[in-house]
Amino acid sequence: MKVLIIGNLAASLVRFRGDMILDLIGNGYDVHVSAPDIHNDPSANAWFRKCGVAVHELEFNRVGGGIFENALSFFRALKVIRGINPDCLFVYTIKPVLFGLLASFILGVRVRIALVNGLGSLFSDEGAKLGKIKLLLFRFVYGLALKSGSFVFTQNSDDRDYLLENEYLVDPNKSAVVNGSGVNLNHFSFMPVASQPPVKFLMISRLLVQKGVREFVKTAEALRDKEFDVEFHLVGGLDENPDCISYEEVAGWSGNVAFFYHGEVDDVRPFLEQCHVFVLPSTYREGVPRTILEAMAVGRAIVTFDLPGCRETVIDGVNGFLVSPYKQGGLECALMNFLHCDQLAKSMGAASRALAAEKFDVRVVNKKIISKLNQLAGGGCG
Repeated sequence: MKVLIIGNLAASLVRFRGDMILDLIGNGYDVHVSAPDIHNDPSANAWFRKCGVAVHELEFNRVGGGIFENALSFFRALKVIRGINPDCLFVYTIKPVLFGLLASFILGVRVRIALVNGLGSLFSDEGAKLGKIKLLLFRFVYGLALKSGSFVFTQNSDDRDYLLENEYLVDPNKSAVVNGSGVNLNHFSFMPVASQPPVKFLMISRLLVQKGVREFVKTAEALRDKEFDVEFHLVGGLDENPDCISYEEVAGWSGNVAFFYHGEVDDVRPFLEQCHVFVLPSTYREGVPRTILEAMAVGRAIVTFDLPGCRETVIDGVNGFLVSPYKQGGLECALMNFLHCDQLAKSMGAASRALAAEKFDVRVVNKKIISKLNQLAGGGCG
């Protein structure tokens, strides 16, 4: 049985869906993948070839784009899906959900599953930048797409409730929650927290305003001024999203003696190993941030905002702290707890690892999705 997975980046298909792809192959599926510029990623293509995965180009602008441009992308999706003729479709991120679900519904693809990994800027204040008419149109089409799916997974209950209450989903029996994308507990194995100072706080994120990068840097400056022995490390690349922070602004932070920017990296594990606490002050409509799951898996305490998606990862006071995004200085106060108690990062880190194993194991997440795919496909291949 043939399954097509559509994502918005070749690298994300490997990093975020690699374990799922392997599990699908293990279940006997013929796996095909598609994303923009997928043939221009040598590393991803090498992995696909090694696994026997068929690769297909699907050109679309993953961020923004006008109505005509997005309509053209929809017709490209029709062409690609018709050419592959899959039995099952799995899509994630907003544009693949929009194009993939609608095109596969029109073409009569039997099983159409979407994973809503956060509602993003389309359902936040940032979406207003599109203009009222354009925003309403995109939300309307997004609702049509979700309704055309056979089944929809969300990564947190807040998103599922929102979609049901606002009638983007109409049948609660055709939706369910999975615990994020899951994390591979073997690849992200436990790493003891270093005992020696300075205390190192790490953030891994695309450099978007809504991800809280500026709040992270401001907190670095505040704690530096109080002469604590700390370091703040930021890992992540620039992005084509209009919400992205400029390179000039990032370069201006280099004079901050407590702050270090490392750019985009292929393997985040060395940075996770060296840090004491992982920080993500995101106000973005997250699903469940994969970076937090990876930090939890290696045994790091988590400090994040008490908002949908992020709050799923923290038992406040046990494996980290949930901070109100509306409390002035709240992030600074939360991080100071680790400066006043040198054992806190270790105890909370151990609790994070335990929670990751209990709740976010990628094998459990994938099993739930593939079981639903098998059920809808009439028994599947396994």
